[in-house]
Amino acid sequence: MFFKNGEVFLLKIFNQNPIALTINKLLLIGYYLVNIGWAVLAISFWGIVSDAVEVVETLTWNIGQIILFLALLHFNNIIVLKYISKKTILNK
Repeated sequence: MFFKNGEVFLLKIFNQNPIALTINKLLLIGYYLVNIGWAVLAISFWGIVSDAVEVVETLTWNIGQIILFLALLHFNNIIVLKYISKKTILNK
């Protein structure tokens, strides 16, 4: 959803320049890499899990961390793009 809707947003900021599509694809790849990297690190630091309750607790904790981290990255990107769009509008 963010990839598809973000493309429209980026095209508007970059005045229909094809670089917007490239930036959108790079952001998607970056999110995938962060998500995979965070998951691998989280799994590598797991302790011994002895029952199903601990599995669920561990998974929810790690998935929650990944989602919060990706949300922070997303909002950071939105702030940067908003700054770029204001700068682009002022230069017209």
